[in-house]
Amino acid sequence: MHTTKTAGTVNTDAPPKPPLRAPPPGPLDRPLAEPPLMVTVFGRTIAGPTHAHDEDAFLITNFAEGSPPIHEMVSPLALEVKERGILIGVSDGMGGVNAGEVASTVVLGSLWRGMSSVRADSAETALRGTIEAANQDVLAVANASGLEGMGATLTALLLIGHYAYVAEIGDSRAYLVRGNSILQLTRDQSYVQQLIDAGGLSREEAEESEFSHVILQAMGLEPDVDVVLTRVAVQNRDRFLLCSDGLSGPLSDPQMLDIVVASTSLSSACEQLIAAAVAGGGTDDITVVLAEVAGERAHTTAPSERLALATTQPLAPMLDAPVT
Repeated sequence: MHTTKTAGTVNTDAPPKPPLRAPPPGPLDRPLAEPPLMVTVFGRTIAGPTHAHDEDAFLITNFAEGSPPIHEMVSPLALEVKERGILIGVSDGMGGVNAGEVASTVVLGSLWRGMSSVRADSAETALRGTIEAANQDVLAVANASGLEGMGATLTALLLIGHYAYVAEIGDSRAYLVRGNSILQLTRDQSYVQQLIDAGGLSREEAEESEFSHVILQAMGLEPDVDVVLTRVAVQNRDRFLLCSDGLSGPLSDPQMLDIVVASTSLSSACEQLIAAAVAGGGTDDITVVLAEVAGERAHTTAPSERLALATTQPLAPMLDAPVT
């Protein structure tokens, strides 16, 4: 059975929602300035060439507009970043017939409902708590429907203030494209990545490993998840790319960078990325979302400044990785 993607409803009787607040100013922070930050977004998801159903899903929502979340698009959309921010999510379902599709839908629906109504004193607290609750929702649906063992990855991007917060569960990825450089903001929570980090495998060997699709955690498989969060101070013209492993598996980072930089629009870039992944032998479902930042509120970061701030598990290689 094919499950239609829905996001549910928000309790209109809930008390007024206070704005999420960015963290206190740090040594790399700079004051906000007008005009407001604008973000142009586009997303696309397709079933793999040999799949009957697409078990991937994506979510784009602007909380300030009070509109339902977006799961399908025909053209890019320009959004203003207001007090509660803009949320983007990608989820890759797993668990066999129907179960993966249900899991990714539940994950994104719960994420949207939670972030729509959360009361928190920081964006980090809001994201972490909402994702932990979404994990419980997937478990509950699995138990109630007899689909035990279903699960899904989740990579979420919250643009708020002049920061981007990236949250990760599993191996769906988030990248930052700045100028002619690309940086992976997430680290795959997978068995082969663990072996790479330990020096037991090269990246080339990992790509050919029979364990390349074994992930260490996913939404809905265990009662608790370890939400990995990263914060990035955005710059004008930054582009954020979120994708499932259906894209990042067949394509290398340089290949993705070349396509994004050469494309004339976000929609063209997404279509070309998907086409290249299929041409490269990809058989999995493919999801990609691109978001481009514009506006004077996005400050300029000196090359010597840190790009990302890991707020949970140490991600040492990311902390001082420059993107120029």
